[in-house]
Amino acid sequence: AKGTDQSVLEKKDSPPDSIIVDKKPTNKLQEETSASSATKSFWQPFAIFSDEARRENQHNKNRISTTSYNISFQTYGYSLADLSTNMTLFDSIFNNSDAPKTSTIAWPNLTTAAFYEGRLHSGFRNQMMVFTILILDTVQKGFGQFLLQSVLMKDTYGTNMNVRFAGIWDIEHWNSFYPQLPRLVDADKILHDQWENNNWRRLKNTTTTAAGEEVTSVRFTNADNSYLTEKPHHPKGFGKQSYLFLQYLRYAKGTGPYTISGGRHPAEILMLTSALRPSPFIQSIIDEKLQSLTTEVQEEAINYNTTRTSSTDTMVYNNNNASNAIEYITLHARVEPDMQKHPLCPLVKVRNLTEVFRFMETKWPDPPAPRIFMPVNRDLLEREGAPGVWKKQLHEKKEVNWIAVENLKALNDARDYGLWGGRVKVFELGSNMFKETKFDRRRQIAGAVLNFFVSVNAKIFIGTEVSTYSHDLLATRFYRGLMENYKYLPDGLHDWTPPGLDDPPGFRC
Repeated sequence: AKGTDQSVLEKKDSPPDSIIVDKKPTNKLQEETSASSATKSFWQPFAIFSDEARRENQHNKNRISTTSYNISFQTYGYSLADLSTNMTLFDSIFNNSDAPKTSTIAWPNLTTAAFYEGRLHSGFRNQMMVFTILILDTVQKGFGQFLLQSVLMKDTYGTNMNVRFAGIWDIEHWNSFYPQLPRLVDADKILHDQWENNNWRRLKNTTTTAAGEEVTSVRFTNADNSYLTEKPHHPKGFGKQSYLFLQYLRYAKGTGPYTISGGRHPAEILMLTSALRPSPFIQSIIDEKLQSLTTEVQEEAINYNTTRTSSTDTMVYNNNNASNAIEYITLHARVEPDMQKHPLCPLVKVRNLTEVFRFMETKWPDPPAPRIFMPVNRDLLEREGAPGVWKKQLHEKKEVNWIAVENLKALNDARDYGLWGGRVKVFELGSNMFKETKFDRRRQIAGAVLNFFVSVNAKIFIGTEVSTYSHDLLATRFYRGLMENYKYLPDGLHDWTPPGLDDPPGFRC
């Protein structure tokens, strides 16, 4: 690298403050209309190695072509002197540059962002709302990569243990959407030298003021303490979950720095429609269960057509045939004890599950589908509503949560005997689908992901305004063109996505 003109190694112009973003995403990459343009399209590709540069790299790793490369060494704090004396650094940079974009190997010519706290927490969809803002901020600041190890997920309501993001999601598929979305990459000991063992390298420094007071400060460092910064830069760390969650609530209402003319950001729309999907293992369980239900319903339809005594008998099966997947309603009835006690939006809550069932049977005297899927946290209901629990509480003269008792009984009756007089069966999935699998000790988070993506593809969705989970389901279905969506309120079911909406309703509780 000696003697190379340093100007060719400087980082390509960073995205300006003003970014033009079309309302709808496109896969066609747009080019800058002028080298001196003051603005850049959102879909402008990040700088990558040219084919010529890759070939040159293979022939001679000790040489940097002055005509082919545009590498952000200076962004990482590396000088030409560093490159000429540190062959480990030099080789790492060039070896990584040849990795395919769908891999999780970090590219050296893209800067990397990371979640400062290193771990997501709270409920499943709350975690994903925070992740969404992290990605939107990464895009807005012009980073081309995001560090996977900094977004460990939490098995909330289960073990509360950490779960690898890459274990839950299909990262190879996500990375295929680069540069529309930043690549999700693993930590690299050379490029991300302020990060080690899923945490930041920190150096505490205690000084004494003139008044004799000891003051401790923390700086971020690499392995040999030769690179110290007030904030992490390798990778660039930012964000606290509480702040990011509030930013998402603002964003969902059409305000704040991440909206596009008051609407959803194209990066999030891409995440909702196609980029973010379950890992192949979780998806295989979803496919297997839905195929099993499809076969079951088809057999019921054949038996029904064989045994019905009158041509006027009401059809439940909607002419399902061997080429059609199962039709079902998703009912997200948020009636678990934690929401029952939560002070959020009391005027729009319905705490009694039997009431929600009645709303459905009133709206559709004849059931619109042969199955109802209920993504409900049965464990939470059973902790306060199971017979063994409330009988013990009565015996000990403790307060009984009778709403939980009634809701659990209503859920069990619907599962065992069906709704609409037994014509429609109710099924649950969730965490039990992962017993004796590799997710056996992380079943709650895996079950929540499975429930979400089964819910998305329902013929009809019914949810509640008081739940972020319901709102995320609504938004995902909206951008996928699935518009038969309802919300339940104390007076019954209401259309949640009437004609004329440009964006789905945001969470406002």
